[in-house]
Amino acid sequence: MNIETVMIVGFIFFVMILFIAGMFIFPEIFGISKNSKSSENESDSDANKN
Repeated sequence: MNIETVMIVGFIFFVMILFIAGMFIFPEIFGISKNSKSSENESDSDANKN
């Protein structure tokens, strides 16, 4: 394998790890179910205020 190929594959692998870690650290950015649950709680609190 060429050094360029190893660097490209390693870079893609590194980006995938950052993306997966970001999903666990910042679920709001990716719109995961955790965000929908928090938004439901916010709407419930708003309804209670009214």
